[in-house]
Amino acid sequence: MLITFIRAIVLYIIVLVVMRLMGKREIGQLQPFELAIAIMIADLASIPMTEIGIPISKGIIPILGLLVMHLLISIINLKSIKLRELICGKPSILIYRGKIDEKVLKKERFTINELEERLRGNNIVNLGDVEYAILETSGQVTVIQKPNKRNTIPEDFGIMPDYEGIPYDLVIDGVIMKENIKKIGKNEVWLRKQVEKFNMKPEEALIVTLDGKGQIFCQKKNEEGKWNMHKEMVIVILIVILIIVGNVLTQNYTKESVKIMQESLGEIREDLENNNESGIVEEKVSELNKKWENRSNNLTYYLEHDELEKIESELTALNSNILTRNYEQGRENLDRCYFLLEHVKDKEKVTLSNIF
Repeated sequence: MLITFIRAIVLYIIVLVVMRLMGKREIGQLQPFELAIAIMIADLASIPMTEIGIPISKGIIPILGLLVMHLLISIINLKSIKLRELICGKPSILIYRGKIDEKVLKKERFTINELEERLRGNNIVNLGDVEYAILETSGQVTVIQKPNKRNTIPEDFGIMPDYEGIPYDLVIDGVIMKENIKKIGKNEVWLRKQVEKFNMKPEEALIVTLDGKGQIFCQKKNEEGKWNMHKEMVIVILIVILIIVGNVLTQNYTKESVKIMQESLGEIREDLENNNESGIVEEKVSELNKKWENRSNNLTYYLEHDELEKIESELTALNSNILTRNYEQGRENLDRCYFLLEHVKDKEKVTLSNIF
Protein backbone atom coordinates (compact mmCIF):
# COMPACT_ATOMS: atom_id res chain seq x y z
CA MET A 1 0.00 0.00 0.00
CA LEU A 2 2.79 2.43 0.93
CA ILE A 3 4.65 1.57 -2.30
CA THR A 4 1.60 2.45 -4.41
CA PHE A 5 1.23 5.70 -2.47
CA ILE A 6 4.87 6.70 -3.06
CA ARG A 7 4.74 5.71 -6.76
CA ALA A 8 1.60 7.85 -7.19
CA ILE A 9 3.39 10.87 -5.66
CA VAL A 10 6.48 10.38 -7.87
CA LEU A 11 4.39 10.07 -11.07
CA TYR A 12 2.23 13.05 -10.08
CA ILE A 13 5.34 15.24 -9.68
CA ILE A 14 6.71 14.06 -13.05
CA VAL A 15 3.39 14.68 -14.86
CA LEU A 16 3.11 18.10 -13.19
CA VAL A 17 6.63 19.05 -14.32
CA VAL A 18 5.92 17.81 -17.87
CA MET A 19 2.64 19.76 -18.08
CA ARG A 20 4.39 22.91 -16.87
CA LEU A 21 7.11 22.46 -19.50
CA MET A 22 4.38 22.11 -22.13
CA GLY A 23 3.00 25.52 -21.22
CA LYS A 24 -0.19 27.09 -19.91
CA ARG A 25 -2.19 26.31 -23.04
CA GLU A 26 -2.44 22.62 -22.01
CA ILE A 27 -4.47 23.72 -18.99
CA GLY A 28 -6.76 25.89 -21.11
CA GLN A 29 -7.82 25.30 -24.71
CA LEU A 30 -6.11 22.30 -26.31
CA GLN A 31 -5.03 21.84 -29.89
CA PRO A 32 -5.65 18.32 -31.32
CA PHE A 33 -2.03 17.17 -30.80
CA GLU A 34 -2.03 18.61 -27.27
CA LEU A 35 -5.26 16.79 -26.39
CA ALA A 36 -3.79 13.51 -27.66
CA ILE A 37 -0.66 14.00 -25.53
CA ALA A 38 -2.69 14.91 -22.42
CA ILE A 39 -4.84 11.77 -22.76
CA MET A 40 -1.81 9.53 -23.33
CA ILE A 41 0.09 11.00 -20.37
CA ALA A 42 -2.84 10.28 -18.06
CA ASP A 43 -3.00 6.68 -19.29
CA LEU A 44 0.77 6.11 -19.12
CA ALA A 45 0.97 7.47 -15.57
CA SER A 46 -1.94 5.36 -14.28
CA ILE A 47 -0.48 1.95 -15.28
CA PRO A 48 2.77 1.92 -13.23
CA MET A 49 1.01 3.88 -10.47
CA THR A 50 -1.03 0.86 -9.36
CA GLU A 51 0.85 -2.07 -10.95
CA ILE A 52 3.79 -2.64 -8.61
CA GLY A 53 5.13 -5.37 -10.92
CA ILE A 54 5.82 -2.78 -13.63
CA PRO A 55 8.97 -0.65 -13.11
CA ILE A 56 8.15 3.03 -12.67
CA SER A 57 10.63 3.76 -15.48
CA LYS A 58 8.13 2.16 -17.89
CA GLY A 59 5.85 5.11 -17.17
CA ILE A 60 8.47 7.86 -16.92
CA ILE A 61 10.28 7.17 -20.22
CA PRO A 62 7.14 7.23 -22.44
CA ILE A 63 6.02 10.46 -20.73
CA LEU A 64 9.41 12.01 -21.53
CA GLY A 65 8.98 10.75 -25.10
CA LEU A 66 5.64 12.58 -25.34
CA LEU A 67 7.26 15.72 -23.94
CA VAL A 68 9.89 15.53 -26.70
CA MET A 69 7.15 15.16 -29.34
CA HIS A 70 5.24 18.10 -27.91
CA LEU A 71 8.30 20.37 -27.91
CA LEU A 72 9.22 19.33 -31.44
CA ILE A 73 5.69 19.95 -32.75
CA SER A 74 5.64 23.33 -30.97
CA ILE A 75 8.91 24.30 -32.66
CA ILE A 76 7.56 23.11 -36.04
CA ASN A 77 4.40 25.18 -35.49
CA LEU A 78 6.51 28.28 -34.87
CA LYS A 79 8.74 27.66 -37.89
CA SER A 80 6.28 26.56 -40.59
CA ILE A 81 2.79 27.94 -41.23
CA LYS A 82 1.93 25.11 -43.66
CA LEU A 83 2.87 22.40 -41.16
CA ARG A 84 1.03 24.35 -38.46
CA GLU A 85 -2.13 24.23 -40.57
CA LEU A 86 -1.57 20.51 -41.21
CA ILE A 87 -1.13 19.70 -37.52
CA CYS A 88 -3.56 22.15 -35.91
CA GLY A 89 -5.89 22.94 -38.80
CA LYS A 90 -7.26 26.37 -39.76
CA PRO A 91 -10.09 28.44 -38.24
CA SER A 92 -13.37 28.06 -40.15
CA ILE A 93 -15.87 30.88 -40.61
CA LEU A 94 -19.31 29.46 -39.80
CA ILE A 95 -21.16 32.78 -40.16
CA TYR A 96 -19.83 35.29 -42.70
CA ARG A 97 -21.29 38.80 -42.78
CA GLY A 98 -24.41 37.65 -41.00
CA LYS A 99 -25.05 34.62 -43.23
CA ILE A 100 -24.54 30.99 -42.17
CA ASP A 101 -22.14 29.15 -44.48
CA GLU A 102 -23.80 25.75 -44.95
CA LYS A 103 -20.82 24.25 -46.79
CA VAL A 104 -18.50 24.99 -43.86
CA LEU A 105 -21.06 23.63 -41.39
CA LYS A 106 -21.22 20.33 -43.28
CA LYS A 107 -17.44 20.20 -43.65
CA GLU A 108 -16.95 20.68 -39.88
CA ARG A 109 -19.92 18.34 -39.11
CA PHE A 110 -21.59 21.15 -37.21
CA THR A 111 -25.39 21.19 -36.84
CA ILE A 112 -27.52 24.33 -36.55
CA ASN A 113 -28.47 23.28 -33.02
CA GLU A 114 -24.79 23.01 -32.04
CA LEU A 115 -24.13 26.43 -33.55
CA GLU A 116 -27.01 27.95 -31.60
CA GLU A 117 -25.73 26.26 -28.44
CA ARG A 118 -22.26 27.74 -28.92
CA LEU A 119 -23.75 31.17 -29.56
CA ARG A 120 -25.79 30.95 -26.35
CA GLY A 121 -22.52 30.13 -24.59
CA ASN A 122 -21.35 33.55 -25.83
CA ASN A 123 -24.54 35.18 -24.44
CA ILE A 124 -26.10 35.53 -27.89
CA VAL A 125 -29.63 34.21 -28.38
CA ASN A 126 -30.44 35.74 -31.76
CA LEU A 127 -28.60 34.54 -34.89
CA GLY A 128 -29.42 37.85 -36.53
CA ASP A 129 -27.11 39.66 -34.09
CA VAL A 130 -24.03 37.81 -35.36
CA GLU A 131 -21.76 39.27 -38.01
CA TYR A 132 -19.06 36.57 -37.82
CA ALA A 133 -18.80 33.23 -36.01
CA ILE A 134 -15.39 31.57 -36.26
CA LEU A 135 -14.68 27.96 -35.26
CA GLU A 136 -11.16 28.09 -33.82
CA THR A 137 -8.64 25.23 -34.06
CA SER A 138 -9.19 24.53 -30.35
CA GLY A 139 -12.89 23.81 -31.03
CA GLN A 140 -14.13 27.05 -29.45
CA VAL A 141 -16.42 29.42 -31.35
CA THR A 142 -15.45 33.09 -31.41
CA VAL A 143 -18.35 35.45 -32.10
CA ILE A 144 -18.20 38.97 -33.51
CA GLN A 145 -21.53 40.74 -33.20
CA LYS A 146 -22.91 43.26 -35.64
CA PRO A 147 -21.73 46.79 -34.75
CA ASN A 148 -25.21 47.94 -33.76
CA LYS A 149 -25.82 44.91 -31.51
CA ARG A 150 -22.81 45.03 -29.22
CA ASN A 151 -22.81 46.12 -25.58
CA THR A 152 -23.88 49.75 -25.14
CA ILE A 153 -25.75 49.34 -28.41
CA PRO A 154 -25.20 52.37 -30.70
CA GLU A 155 -28.69 52.12 -32.21
CA ASP A 156 -30.13 53.09 -28.81
CA PHE A 157 -28.62 56.53 -29.46
CA GLY A 158 -29.75 56.64 -33.08
CA ILE A 159 -26.22 55.99 -34.32
CA MET A 160 -25.40 53.58 -37.16
CA PRO A 161 -21.71 52.55 -36.90
CA ASP A 162 -19.61 52.11 -40.01
CA TYR A 163 -19.01 48.57 -41.27
CA GLU A 164 -15.94 47.06 -39.63
CA GLY A 165 -15.53 43.54 -41.01
CA ILE A 166 -12.80 41.22 -39.75
CA PRO A 167 -9.05 41.87 -39.77
CA TYR A 168 -6.82 39.98 -42.21
CA ASP A 169 -3.40 38.65 -41.25
CA LEU A 170 -0.97 39.82 -43.91
CA VAL A 171 2.27 38.65 -42.25
CA ILE A 172 2.72 36.02 -39.52
CA ASP A 173 6.17 35.27 -38.08
CA GLY A 174 7.83 36.93 -41.06
CA VAL A 175 5.86 34.87 -43.61
CA ILE A 176 3.72 36.81 -46.12
CA MET A 177 0.14 35.47 -46.33
CA LYS A 178 -0.33 35.70 -50.09
CA GLU A 179 -3.89 34.36 -50.09
CA ASN A 180 -5.06 37.07 -47.69
CA ILE A 181 -3.34 39.76 -49.76
CA LYS A 182 -5.29 38.56 -52.80
CA LYS A 183 -8.56 38.62 -50.83
CA ILE A 184 -8.16 42.33 -50.04
CA GLY A 185 -7.22 43.10 -53.65
CA LYS A 186 -3.61 44.11 -52.95
CA ASN A 187 -0.19 42.78 -53.88
CA GLU A 188 3.17 42.16 -52.25
CA VAL A 189 4.64 45.44 -53.46
CA TRP A 190 1.87 47.34 -51.68
CA LEU A 191 2.48 45.31 -48.53
CA ARG A 192 6.19 46.07 -48.48
CA LYS A 193 5.53 49.78 -48.86
CA GLN A 194 3.09 49.72 -45.94
CA VAL A 195 5.43 47.76 -43.68
CA GLU A 196 8.39 50.03 -44.54
CA LYS A 197 6.44 52.88 -42.92
CA PHE A 198 7.09 51.06 -39.63
CA ASN A 199 10.85 50.94 -40.43
CA MET A 200 10.98 47.21 -41.07
CA LYS A 201 10.62 44.56 -43.76
CA PRO A 202 7.78 41.98 -43.84
CA GLU A 203 10.33 39.27 -43.03
CA GLU A 204 11.18 41.11 -39.79
CA ALA A 205 7.55 41.45 -38.66
CA LEU A 206 5.93 39.26 -36.03
CA ILE A 207 2.43 40.22 -37.17
CA VAL A 208 0.91 42.58 -39.73
CA THR A 209 -2.88 42.91 -39.88
CA LEU A 210 -5.36 45.02 -41.85
CA ASP A 211 -8.75 45.72 -40.25
CA GLY A 212 -12.07 46.54 -41.92
CA LYS A 213 -11.37 50.28 -41.74
CA GLY A 214 -8.08 49.95 -43.62
CA GLN A 215 -5.89 50.49 -40.56
CA ILE A 216 -2.65 48.48 -40.37
CA PHE A 217 -1.17 47.05 -37.19
CA CYS A 218 2.47 46.00 -37.33
CA GLN A 219 4.86 44.62 -34.69
CA LYS A 220 8.49 43.63 -35.09
CA LYS A 221 9.84 40.23 -33.99
CA ASN A 222 11.50 40.03 -30.61
CA GLU A 223 14.93 38.39 -30.62
CA GLU A 224 14.16 36.79 -27.23
CA GLY A 225 11.67 34.52 -28.98
CA LYS A 226 14.55 32.85 -30.82
CA TRP A 227 16.27 32.12 -27.51
CA ASN A 228 13.09 30.49 -26.14
CA MET A 229 12.94 28.29 -29.23
CA HIS A 230 16.61 27.35 -28.84
CA LYS A 231 15.99 26.57 -25.17
CA GLU A 232 13.18 24.16 -26.07
CA MET A 233 15.42 22.51 -28.66
CA VAL A 234 18.15 22.09 -26.03
CA ILE A 235 15.63 20.39 -23.71
CA VAL A 236 14.59 18.04 -26.52
CA ILE A 237 18.21 17.14 -27.33
CA LEU A 238 19.08 16.59 -23.65
CA ILE A 239 16.09 14.29 -23.09
CA VAL A 240 16.87 12.29 -26.25
CA ILE A 241 20.55 11.97 -25.25
CA LEU A 242 19.53 10.94 -21.71
CA ILE A 243 17.21 8.24 -23.03
CA ILE A 244 19.77 6.95 -25.56
CA VAL A 245 22.56 6.82 -22.95
CA GLY A 246 20.20 5.17 -20.47
CA ASN A 247 19.18 2.61 -23.09
CA VAL A 248 22.82 1.80 -23.93
CA LEU A 249 23.73 1.40 -20.25
CA THR A 250 20.72 -0.79 -19.42
CA GLN A 251 21.25 -2.93 -22.53
CA ASN A 252 24.91 -3.46 -21.68
CA TYR A 253 24.06 -4.33 -18.09
CA THR A 254 21.36 -6.76 -19.23
CA LYS A 255 23.72 -8.43 -21.74
CA GLU A 256 26.47 -8.69 -19.13
CA SER A 257 24.05 -10.18 -16.56
CA VAL A 258 22.63 -12.68 -19.05
CA LYS A 259 26.14 -13.68 -20.18
CA ILE A 260 27.31 -14.29 -16.59
CA MET A 261 24.20 -16.31 -15.77
CA GLN A 262 24.33 -18.37 -18.98
CA GLU A 263 28.02 -19.16 -18.47
CA SER A 264 27.25 -20.44 -14.97
CA LEU A 265 24.29 -22.44 -16.30
CA GLY A 266 26.58 -23.96 -18.94
CA GLU A 267 29.11 -25.01 -16.31
CA ILE A 268 26.39 -26.66 -14.22
CA ARG A 269 25.04 -28.52 -17.27
CA GLU A 270 28.57 -29.68 -18.13
CA ASP A 271 29.07 -31.00 -14.58
CA LEU A 272 25.77 -32.87 -14.77
CA GLU A 273 26.71 -34.38 -18.13
CA ASN A 274 30.11 -35.48 -16.75
CA ASN A 275 28.48 -36.91 -13.60
CA ASN A 276 30.65 -34.77 -11.33
CA GLU A 277 30.24 -34.97 -7.60
CA SER A 278 26.91 -33.64 -6.36
CA GLY A 279 28.65 -31.39 -3.84
CA ILE A 280 30.40 -29.46 -6.63
CA VAL A 281 27.11 -29.02 -8.54
CA GLU A 282 25.28 -27.90 -5.40
CA GLU A 283 27.99 -25.34 -4.68
CA LYS A 284 27.79 -23.93 -8.21
CA VAL A 285 23.97 -23.75 -8.05
CA SER A 286 24.27 -21.86 -4.76
CA GLU A 287 26.75 -19.42 -6.36
CA LEU A 288 24.40 -19.04 -9.33
CA ASN A 289 21.54 -18.01 -7.02
CA LYS A 290 23.76 -15.45 -5.31
CA LYS A 291 24.82 -13.97 -8.66
CA TRP A 292 21.19 -13.72 -9.71
CA GLU A 293 20.19 -12.06 -6.44
CA ASN A 294 22.86 -9.37 -6.92
CA ARG A 295 21.97 -8.78 -10.58
CA SER A 296 18.19 -8.91 -10.27
CA ASN A 297 18.15 -6.09 -7.70
CA ASN A 298 19.35 -3.69 -10.40
CA LEU A 299 17.36 -5.27 -13.22
CA THR A 300 14.09 -4.59 -11.36
CA TYR A 301 14.53 -0.85 -12.03
CA TYR A 302 13.81 -1.22 -15.75
CA LEU A 303 12.65 -4.81 -16.48
CA GLU A 304 9.15 -6.09 -15.83
CA HIS A 305 9.07 -7.96 -12.54
CA ASP A 306 7.06 -10.87 -14.02
CA GLU A 307 9.98 -11.75 -16.31
CA LEU A 308 12.44 -11.71 -13.43
CA GLU A 309 10.14 -13.71 -11.16
CA LYS A 310 9.92 -16.49 -13.78
CA ILE A 311 13.72 -16.78 -13.85
CA GLU A 312 13.89 -16.73 -10.05
CA SER A 313 11.23 -19.43 -9.90
CA GLU A 314 13.24 -21.68 -12.25
CA LEU A 315 16.43 -21.09 -10.24
CA THR A 316 14.60 -22.03 -7.03
CA ALA A 317 13.27 -25.20 -8.69
CA LEU A 318 16.77 -25.97 -10.03
CA ASN A 319 18.26 -25.67 -6.54
CA SER A 320 15.56 -27.95 -5.11
CA ASN A 321 16.02 -30.61 -7.82
CA ILE A 322 19.81 -30.63 -7.45
CA LEU A 323 19.55 -31.07 -3.67
CA THR A 324 17.14 -34.02 -4.12
CA ARG A 325 19.37 -35.54 -6.88
CA ASN A 326 16.57 -35.11 -9.45
CA TYR A 327 19.07 -34.27 -12.18
CA GLU A 328 16.73 -34.90 -15.12
CA GLN A 329 14.29 -32.29 -13.87
CA GLY A 330 17.26 -30.06 -13.04
CA ARG A 331 18.37 -30.15 -16.70
CA GLU A 332 14.89 -28.99 -17.73
CA ASN A 333 15.16 -26.14 -15.25
CA LEU A 334 18.52 -25.22 -16.78
CA ASP A 335 17.04 -25.17 -20.31
CA ARG A 336 14.04 -23.06 -19.28
CA CYS A 337 16.24 -20.67 -17.34
CA TYR A 338 18.59 -20.30 -20.33
CA PHE A 339 15.60 -19.59 -22.61
CA LEU A 340 14.11 -17.01 -20.23
CA LEU A 341 17.43 -15.18 -19.94
CA GLU A 342 17.79 -15.11 -23.73
CA HIS A 343 14.23 -13.77 -23.99
CA VAL A 344 14.99 -10.96 -21.51
CA LYS A 345 18.10 -9.98 -23.50
CA ASP A 346 16.26 -10.01 -26.85
CA LYS A 347 13.32 -8.05 -25.44
CA GLU A 348 15.58 -5.08 -24.64
CA LYS A 349 17.02 -4.86 -28.16
CA VAL A 350 15.82 -1.95 -30.32
CA THR A 351 14.36 -3.86 -33.29
CA LEU A 352 11.30 -3.38 -35.49
CA SER A 353 9.68 -6.50 -34.06
CA ASN A 354 10.07 -5.17 -30.50
CA ILE A 355 8.82 -1.70 -31.47
CA PHE A 356 5.72 -2.92 -33.26
